[in-house]
Amino acid sequence: KRRARELLGESAGRGAMFWTEAAGARALKERFVSDLEGTTMSEVATLTLVCSSGALLRRSLASAFSRPPRWNHPESYLALAVDFVFIVLPAILVLTVLSDFAAEVCVALLVASSAFSVRSKQIQERQREREGQRGRAGRNGGTPGGHSAMNSTTDGAPYLWDLLTEYRAILCLYTFISILAVDFKVFPRRFAKAEHYGTGVMDVGVGSFVVQDALFSARYGGGQQRGGGAAATRKALATSAQLAAVGLARIAAVRAIDYHEHVGEYGTHWNFFLTLAVVKAAAVAVPPAACGLVGLVVLCSYQAALSLLGLAAYVNSPDRDPTSLLSLNKEGVVSLVGYLGLHCVARFFALSSKMHLLLDRGRSPSKHPAATPYNHFYNSASFALVCWALAFVLDRSVERVSRRSVNATYIFWTLATNLTWVCQLHVCRLLFEQRERIHLFHAVSKFAFLAFIFANVLTGLVNSLYNTLEVGSAAAICVLIAYMAVVCASSSALDKRGGGGKLGKILFGGSQKIEHTAESEL
Repeated sequence: KRRARELLGESAGRGAMFWTEAAGARALKERFVSDLEGTTMSEVATLTLVCSSGALLRRSLASAFSRPPRWNHPESYLALAVDFVFIVLPAILVLTVLSDFAAEVCVALLVASSAFSVRSKQIQERQREREGQRGRAGRNGGTPGGHSAMNSTTDGAPYLWDLLTEYRAILCLYTFISILAVDFKVFPRRFAKAEHYGTGVMDVGVGSFVVQDALFSARYGGGQQRGGGAAATRKALATSAQLAAVGLARIAAVRAIDYHEHVGEYGTHWNFFLTLAVVKAAAVAVPPAACGLVGLVVLCSYQAALSLLGLAAYVNSPDRDPTSLLSLNKEGVVSLVGYLGLHCVARFFALSSKMHLLLDRGRSPSKHPAATPYNHFYNSASFALVCWALAFVLDRSVERVSRRSVNATYIFWTLATNLTWVCQLHVCRLLFEQRERIHLFHAVSKFAFLAFIFANVLTGLVNSLYNTLEVGSAAAICVLIAYMAVVCASSSALDKRGGGGKLGKILFGGSQKIEHTAESEL
């Protein structure tokens, strides 16, 4: 009996020690992502251009062969591996061990792309001379190189669909990398979310998803959908309900496994998915024609409340009333107003740049001659410059960028960053004439919802298995590469299957074959 009591005591002691160590590790991880100040706006912009520069190099290299290389076939997993090496791997490296050389990496990728593009032009000229027909140049299994194929994509909806698909896929890839990399020491602290004011790479994430939702919104379709506006509304509300369900499930999962979570980001219970769900549902009530005015009114009145009525001080205060759900989740709830304003301004840009016409596959180009990719590029560049100017002015004269409160400075900075991505993708297509569809981008964008949930699950699994703060740089890079390889391969496998099986039927409205349309997107 004495021996049994001793064994029980030792077991209880080891159990108590385990939970104490677990609690200590959890507290360390929370402090690891707390009280940060971010980096500069220019560094964030540079980092976020690496993925698209890698994609340009991948396309340019493929077009520099007189015959389509075997690794360029979109249905092969070898093509997926090449996509991963040229696009995902550089992004992982500049967010970790090469963080101080992001500009050099970006320039190197662009220089290499220019060299291969020159080679591609030479091959095209030789093909024209040999064949004697301009329209037949480059018709080899979808490989870019023929001007006739390029001009045809510039005339219709596929051009902008592919551009926006690539834009959203790049956003997802950066997000997938960051949500796990931030838990390792190899990820620079200046890239993580700023505590109160500042611009980290991760600060632009949630706002970017709000912007992309506005750009992809089916309500721009002007009746493209069967059922018109009613169908668009039902689809938006259904997606909002899905996001809310995931958000509630995440709350339960975090509490069940005692996962580390920084309360200063959204509050005690609130999270990213709930923010997207509420903003998407609220945006349905704003008519497209009024989104510019509504966005301006919301933005101005909300910034006045932050600066003049003490709302910013309330959001940034660490004090919370444990009996009030609003007080416990004040960051997430208050910032909803700013995110709604951001969504409205992004929708205004989409309408003013005639995206709803460019995305209409059935429109007649002669009926709307101004709705061209070139004009959309000019509009995007002009809007981006205005947003950059407003962001700099507001940051210095009104209030610094704050993701926590989503103030006016944050709204214009997020819009400027996202439209800069769009402009670079335009340049890749219109200047470099590289428009081949990249399978990785197509798969990740098409199944963004499932991929994001899967990435969150894998992130929680890695944190449960390892104390990420004790993992060295080399091991952390290997973990990140393996993690991203699994996420990308899973998205590709879903795309090759044509859907997500039973789960795909539930999440995508019962369609077994998920087509590349606005309805298939997050």
